[in-house]
Amino acid sequence: MALLGSAPRGRRGGFSLIEILVALVIVGILTALLGQIMESLMQGSTDLRARFRHADDTSAIRRLLHRDVQSLRILDLEECDKDTLALSTTHDLLQDEAFPVSVVWETAHGRLVRIERNKDINYINSIDLGRDVAAFKLELLSAREDRWQRVDHFGGQTAQTAHITALRITIGFKDSQSVVVVERLPYAITAYSDAH
Repeated sequence: MALLGSAPRGRRGGFSLIEILVALVIVGILTALLGQIMESLMQGSTDLRARFRHADDTSAIRRLLHRDVQSLRILDLEECDKDTLALSTTHDLLQDEAFPVSVVWETAHGRLVRIERNKDINYINSIDLGRDVAAFKLELLSAREDRWQRVDHFGGQTAQTAHITALRITIGFKDSQSVVVVERLPYAITAYSDAH
């Protein structure tokens, strides 16, 4: 005869070993899923930060190049090659008033660098614009030929005699993204007489 309030024979209070093991397996599965979700969120956050940094770099490159070209005095084809842009402009970064500077855009050690200098006042300044740059390609649009050409195609000519109306720079990054910047040269640079 069983006493009142006592457990039936063979059944005691608490959880069986099987019930505890099932609960532990369920908790382990949920923890693993939560870990994967957290890792995915952290990777997404890192990718988003990299995209914002890339967008900031691209915006700065476009803005500076636009200002350089719109303040252009001379496009020096002799100093340009397929991965270097050399020009004379009145757009300087640090001085209050506009004064002529020679500007070179080039790639060095996977970075895009803009260097400006004025030898008359012993002025030099450089700015690092892009990280992880894999390629820099400069092409010029000739009004005479009505097509994009590499710089070496215009050997020995000036921008005026070659009838250059625009430049196109393609910057390739190591993450396989690329940026294409097209700038029309100011009228004063591209003007040429009908006699040519």
